[in-house]
Amino acid sequence: MALSNLKIGTRLSLGFGIVGLLLLVITLVSISNITALNGDVDKVVNDKFPKVVKAANLIENFNLIGIAARSALIMSDKPEKMQDQFGKIMAAREKNNKNFEYLDKTVRSEDGKAALKKVKDALPKFREAQDNYIKLLNAGSFDEAKTFLVKDFRAAQHTLQEETDKLLEHQVKSLEDTGHHAEGKAKTAQTLVIALGLIALTMAVVVSFLIVRGLLKQLGGEPDYAAEVARKVAAGDLSTKIAVKEGDTSSLLAAMKSMQEMLARIVTDIKEAVDSVNTASKEIASGNADLSQRTESRLHPWRKPPPAWKNSPPPCARTPRTPSRPTSSRSAPPTSPARGAKWWARWWTP
Repeated sequence: MALSNLKIGTRLSLGFGIVGLLLLVITLVSISNITALNGDVDKVVNDKFPKVVKAANLIENFNLIGIAARSALIMSDKPEKMQDQFGKIMAAREKNNKNFEYLDKTVRSEDGKAALKKVKDALPKFREAQDNYIKLLNAGSFDEAKTFLVKDFRAAQHTLQEETDKLLEHQVKSLEDTGHHAEGKAKTAQTLVIALGLIALTMAVVVSFLIVRGLLKQLGGEPDYAAEVARKVAAGDLSTKIAVKEGDTSSLLAAMKSMQEMLARIVTDIKEAVDSVNTASKEIASGNADLSQRTESRLHPWRKPPPAWKNSPPPCARTPRTPSRPTSSRSAPPTSPARGAKWWARWWTP
């Protein structure tokens, strides 16, 4: 079905419906992408980043343990301060226990679990080295403790540090991947919303253009101009020139122009007919008057017209009869015109 065959209300409803549908699609797409983006941001804030922090805390506490171990050797001549360093080692170990508990609960990927397992596998050796080192210092074997610190203690710490670094790298990479994924979703949502917005704008312009063009084509011009022409024609003004586009034969203004021209011809024909009737009536009246005058003048050329009461003949008027004569085969001679005229003249003389 062509758009021009639809009613104006249907066209407007269809146009606004298409634009409204596109806006609804834009809204739904935006909400969907914002929800997905919000999920990624929540994952970054509440999952990925805390695991990175916990892995970094492991490394920090391992370093604190190493620092405290060296400080205890340096302060071996001061038992109280050496014991303080041992307390720092125990506190760092306790913090790492909590970090491991958190990571055990939150690390879900296979690679993350494998990296965490390697750290936990290397942890007992490092803790055993810590215990042996503390025992040597408490026993006063400072030289042996120094050798143990440089070789066994540092080797165990180095191994654990490498595995923890790998765990941290994995968590950082997971965090970055989630961030890139969120960024990609944001860009995709932005591109999709812009594209749908442009499509909606284009559809709105196209539908509006088609509707306006269809209305102007049906009207033949602006609605105000068509209304003004209709008012003038309704008021009887048939002299207004109606502007119609070239080739326009089906619009409202074209129909009104045809109606105006037809009405003008009808009015002109009526005026001409009335003028003809008036002229004929005048000629007939003039002819009747002239005929009456001629007839009167022929009947009574030498007398004035009689009074109104003498216009009718007398009731007892009779034509004189001559004595009857025997009929014969011959016809009677005609009466003399002069005698008849004289008799009538005596009768009609006032």
